[in-house]
Amino acid sequence: MKPKLTILLFNMLALSISISPTVYAKSVVIINPNEFQLSPNGKPLELNVQMKKGEIFNPNLGKFDEVELRQYLDGNSQNTENNSLVAPTIRTQPEAYLKVQLNNKLDNDECKKQDDHNTPHCFNNTNLHTHGLAVNPGYFKKPDSKDTGIASDNVFINIKPNTSQPFQFEIPKNHPAGTFWYHPHLHGSTALQVSSGMVGALIVEGNRFPKIDNNNVVQVGDIDILLKDTDEKILMFQQIQYNKNGKIDDYSELENPTSWAKSSRYTSINGLVLGKLEMTQNKFSRWRMIHGGVRDTLGLIIKELPNSADFSDDKVIQQCREYGEFIDNKENKDIEKITRFNQLKSINFNTFAHDGITMAETQPTKLSVLQPGYRQDALISFPTVNKYCVFDTKLNDKNEINKNISNKLTAQLSENHDLYAKLINWVDVKKSTEREINIQTYLANQAKQKELPTQIINQIAKNDLSAFAPYKSLENEQVKNNKQELNFHIGNGFKISNKINDMDESKAYTGKQEDVRYLNFKTTDDSSYIDEWNLTSTLGGHPFHIHVNPFQIQEILNEKDEDVSGNPSNGGQYDVQFNNLKHVWKDTIFVPKGYTVITRTQYDNNLLGDFVLHCHILDHEDQGMMQDVRICDPNESLEICKARPFAGDTPKIQHSHH
Repeated sequence: MKPKLTILLFNMLALSISISPTVYAKSVVIINPNEFQLSPNGKPLELNVQMKKGEIFNPNLGKFDEVELRQYLDGNSQNTENNSLVAPTIRTQPEAYLKVQLNNKLDNDECKKQDDHNTPHCFNNTNLHTHGLAVNPGYFKKPDSKDTGIASDNVFINIKPNTSQPFQFEIPKNHPAGTFWYHPHLHGSTALQVSSGMVGALIVEGNRFPKIDNNNVVQVGDIDILLKDTDEKILMFQQIQYNKNGKIDDYSELENPTSWAKSSRYTSINGLVLGKLEMTQNKFSRWRMIHGGVRDTLGLIIKELPNSADFSDDKVIQQCREYGEFIDNKENKDIEKITRFNQLKSINFNTFAHDGITMAETQPTKLSVLQPGYRQDALISFPTVNKYCVFDTKLNDKNEINKNISNKLTAQLSENHDLYAKLINWVDVKKSTEREINIQTYLANQAKQKELPTQIINQIAKNDLSAFAPYKSLENEQVKNNKQELNFHIGNGFKISNKINDMDESKAYTGKQEDVRYLNFKTTDDSSYIDEWNLTSTLGGHPFHIHVNPFQIQEILNEKDEDVSGNPSNGGQYDVQFNNLKHVWKDTIFVPKGYTVITRTQYDNNLLGDFVLHCHILDHEDQGMMQDVRICDPNESLEICKARPFAGDTPKIQHSHH
């Protein structure tokens, strides 16, 4: 039986772009998604994939849209009414064995093999990807003639309707603690299933303390130990798409790049549209922000609503929308309203981690840019009991996913969009007697409570978090022959080339052995096995994502060949989304047309195997903007590495590319 669910979303009467003066009822509080309860006897989590009925509020029409969408459900929970249009959160730890039983309970849609596997297909077939985890990309236990084996982060598995697949993810001892996520990754159906809301947070929690020897940090710790008692907000940003019948049956709702913008729908947080977050005055909260959508760029900014402490919920929504959701395009520039918006006080995102990896410092910013696949952890505090509006703001064209190409594509909030900003949610602040302190003082106080060494406390007070940054910098490492190039291109398909700025030799995904990218093989006797990657795009902007292996940003060169990854206050070039990313570790990075993103990565020889890299605009990936990758054993020759069948452990009957 398909569970019936009524999603509690913001309930108000009709609002149009011109803003209705009256809004009725109250906003629903945004709470953290349900969490899987780990079994004490080691039983796997039961993750069911099935259709679910529900409702999503549509502010522009002032009504609930009834939907029936593919969803992840907790198979161990008897109360499906508590599930929202976001999957349950999974928590795990370093050195843990995360066990998941994925049960595909979707109807058999008689999926037929496509002549072109880059034509989206098999929408009820699925699999499971743990985005950002540095884990085995193959099998924990290889399949045989008797069973399907136990998979790890193997994206080549095709789990058909009415079948199940066990997974076991061995989290390495040295794995970073941080914010990750999980979603389906079957080539051909990924975008449709993620657009349905099949995404969930995956949190690796750490309790390791840093260690000092002779005034040197000899073992890094987890920043989690400083934040055990800090309020936590898990925020999954989604663009849930559906047609007029409340369903998403095929790619007709996705293939048009302007489909989300034209829908005039609102980004949801944990399944809620225009909900409210509850905070306490001058108390820091950890926001774990995850972009679990397919193609929208988010430019998040928090604005204080003046003299709003006693505003009702409906008045907050009305005022926030009046401040930001005004017409602003090339024909209609309302300088007065733009000035009024910009004069509102902005609250800092004190960002301390990108893509689940703690940085060597906190970075205060008024604008938090999230591209699909990005995660950011930030500490946020609100100094007054006024209400606060959280907007998705307009960026310039080059920083948007759907930048204007030949006047055909329009980003949701690009320069050609009518709205100056779009409200996502708002914040209700409760009065407290806490005094306002800065982020460094807060973290240093937390370190004192944990009785950390004085040296580390002093470092934290100076905004030095190097004792909690899990990866050493590769900036001074020598890279000789180990260099990789990649270019994204759209032209007669969605393609990737192994040369920067190259259109002629670009290819759509083939799944063939001869098109695999081989890495980590020995090129010289003294080679360091560190690769430097140069990433470009010749049409549009694309978020580059590689599985298993994070990378460190070295430089991001704009159209003028200027490095924009530095700090503009120290003489660096200004860039709305790339400033302060120099030497930051990530697993997903946006590559605008005309830019060159230079990264370095060092492969873990304990995680050899086959996986993929791709554009994280997932309909681009489904249609060919993906490439097979193999990490070779550095002790074997390239010829031996190439001789093994790609993803050869996956049985043909279960292989997604057969």
